[in-house]
Amino acid sequence: MSALVLFASAAPAQATEIFFEAPGDATDLQLRQAAKSLAARCDALDLKGVTGAPASREEDATKRIRLAFPKGHPKENLKAVDFMASFPAAKVDLRIIHKVGKSDTSRYPPGGAAPDGATWVKTLEWNRTADPFPLYRKTDEESLWLLRDQPVLEGTGQVKVFHHGGGDFYRQKLEAGVYLEFSKDLTRALFSTVTKDPDDPKKDVLLVALFIDDVKMVTGGGAMRWYLTSTPNDGKTPDKGLWSIEELTKSRTLQVLLKHPLPFALKRAG
Repeated sequence: MSALVLFASAAPAQATEIFFEAPGDATDLQLRQAAKSLAARCDALDLKGVTGAPASREEDATKRIRLAFPKGHPKENLKAVDFMASFPAAKVDLRIIHKVGKSDTSRYPPGGAAPDGATWVKTLEWNRTADPFPLYRKTDEESLWLLRDQPVLEGTGQVKVFHHGGGDFYRQKLEAGVYLEFSKDLTRALFSTVTKDPDDPKKDVLLVALFIDDVKMVTGGGAMRWYLTSTPNDGKTPDKGLWSIEELTKSRTLQVLLKHPLPFALKRAG
């Protein structure tokens, strides 16, 4: 995994606090959650000791949060903090990609006719860039994906980042790595969508598209693992799923965004 250090340490300290504006309809609970998550994102990316708290102004009804930096911070860190504040990762959805067999590719060309129960969908994608620091930007152009109409699986609150050091995991060997871990309900919903590969009916196939804040994340491929963890169980239906995707393994930024979601995007005040 590549190292990620967003925050400079050599430059002299500047401001000791930053204010961020929240949506006008934000609740007190959401403001507390936003402040806690943004501070955690900064801490996870090597800006230690940051604390966050609501800081709304009664005189003009502005909803705000405050980040406090006990040792100050260099000005060049502001763009990195701004990115962390602007990417909520508040909504996570999973869609099933419909695989067209080689014999049917001419019947279902991209953007044309689609099989029953599927639709060609245009979507922007999140792409990671290292300039000026590791962050995500939306693509300028939409791409086409053949997605099943159902199910649209809501992963918000049901997907978490799981780090495993390698070794036994529910009586199976699991390689050391970083995974997306699914709740029992989401695992079973995903497992129910497994179908036969149209090009090799002896094999199962499950192709999943990950959407974050309604934009498709470029995953780089990966593998799904299923586990039986509880009893009573029919012995066939898993209740825990792990998804290893290349992008999560390579990107500490994505790990932090998903581990500490914001309820909404924030914008630096002033």
